[in-house]
Amino acid sequence: MGLFDFIKKKLFGKTKKAEDSKKISEKKKETKKVSKVTKKPVKSIKKAKKETFKIKSPEKEKVEKKGIFTQIKDAILPSKKVKEEAPKSVSKSVKKPKEDKVDETLKTDKGVEKRLTPKKKDTLEKEEEVAEKEEEVVEKEEVVVEKEEEVAEKEEVVVEKEEEVAEKEEEVAEKEEVVVEKEEVVAEKEEEVAEKEEEVAEKEEVVAEKEEEVAEKEEEVAEEVAEEEEEEEEEAIKKGLEKTKKSFFAKLKSAVLGKSKIDSDVLDDLEEILITSDVGVDTTVKIIDRIEERVSEDKYSSVSELNQILKEEIVKILAENSSDLEAFDVSEDTVPYVILVVGVNGVGKTTTIGKLASQFKDGGLKVVVGAADTFRAAAVDQIKMWGDRVGVDVVSHGMNTDPASVAYDTVKKAVEEKYDIVIIDTAGRLHTKLNLMNELSKIKRVIQKFKPEAPHEVMLILDGSTGQNAFVQAEEFIKATDVNSITITKLDGTAKGGVVIGITDQFKIPIKYIGVGEKVGDLKLFHKGEFVNSFFD
Repeated sequence: MGLFDFIKKKLFGKTKKAEDSKKISEKKKETKKVSKVTKKPVKSIKKAKKETFKIKSPEKEKVEKKGIFTQIKDAILPSKKVKEEAPKSVSKSVKKPKEDKVDETLKTDKGVEKRLTPKKKDTLEKEEEVAEKEEEVVEKEEVVVEKEEEVAEKEEVVVEKEEEVAEKEEEVAEKEEVVVEKEEVVAEKEEEVAEKEEEVAEKEEVVAEKEEEVAEKEEEVAEEVAEEEEEEEEEAIKKGLEKTKKSFFAKLKSAVLGKSKIDSDVLDDLEEILITSDVGVDTTVKIIDRIEERVSEDKYSSVSELNQILKEEIVKILAENSSDLEAFDVSEDTVPYVILVVGVNGVGKTTTIGKLASQFKDGGLKVVVGAADTFRAAAVDQIKMWGDRVGVDVVSHGMNTDPASVAYDTVKKAVEEKYDIVIIDTAGRLHTKLNLMNELSKIKRVIQKFKPEAPHEVMLILDGSTGQNAFVQAEEFIKATDVNSITITKLDGTAKGGVVIGITDQFKIPIKYIGVGEKVGDLKLFHKGEFVNSFFD
């Protein structure tokens, strides 16, 4: 219930009560008119009523004179006081005329008074009861009205709530429609994605097939390249050993010319050919003895079979002291792998170091070179030139400095900066063997401070064109230091390639590399099969 409804109720409710009390008083007047016997009581009642109304009228005037806010206040707060005062004033006004009436009645006619008094009392009591019941009915009606207003208000609230619920349901329905639309869009997009994925899968299958084809082709190409490289290497070796081959087989053909079987004369001629090809006396005797044994045991007699027998025996001798390398590589457990290079001046030592560094670098290894040949003029500059050419680092202290100091700094750098290969050049002096021995021993001691097992390899460089002189050089260096690998250079320019067979057999040291040309790639890994085939094929 609102404030104005409450005020309206209080104002108009009181007016209704006043009207009801007025009706009740009018009924009482009529009853009194009927019951009166003389005029005096009637006059007294009228006077009493007039006085009653006169008493009430000033209050009404006061109420009329009051302002609207005062009326509202009186309607809300002092309503009980007004109700209590109003009945008192009425009752007083009624009682006085009643007393006058009784007195007059007693004066005039006591008999009539006695007859009318009980009826009048009953009538008044009934009228009061009726008035009270009417008041109760009015109050109940007011309560009912209030309840109805509360119910109406609640119904209004319910209607508002229902409207809000309806609006929310509409919003929810709209949102659900939006969700449904979005789901439909998502479903369409998912279908599109699925279609695209199928297309991608098909394309991937096509790509996979093409990749397989490419891989197969690459394998074929790689195989072809490998075969070509092998052929090129064989051709390079053959070309490099061509002079030796021509000289050897020219002599062999003239030795067996006009002969049909292998006899002592043929073997004597073969012995002379091997010695003149710089195979070495000891190795030549070993080869002839093995051929004689096979001829006697296997009953070989035809001269045409001599080439095959000789080839097989040379391969056996090389196999005793050599193991073929597959690549320019070293074991990971040994890095940095230290190679100490020794050899006399003029054998191609510095050039071989440059070619070897390039081959290792092309194999994916990190290489550093130490220019420890500080005795020979321009040796340091030549090493630096090769370092710039092939793209490897060089450690140098210049000419006439301590070789051991250069070796120390080179190995230190390799350990600290994690190099894979260390190649140290050394002086090629043989005029005093004692000085050479002391120098190499000092270099070994200083590099073992950083790498206890170093040097891993002491490589002797020999010039194949020197023939028997290569044997002398190898013998001197092997006595001076622990040589454990041999590289033979300049085989392309000589007919003395047989030195390879004699050196590996006499000193029992494996040949790792051979030089068959001036290019970087002409430093070849030594494969005994390819080497022997280059003579006989």
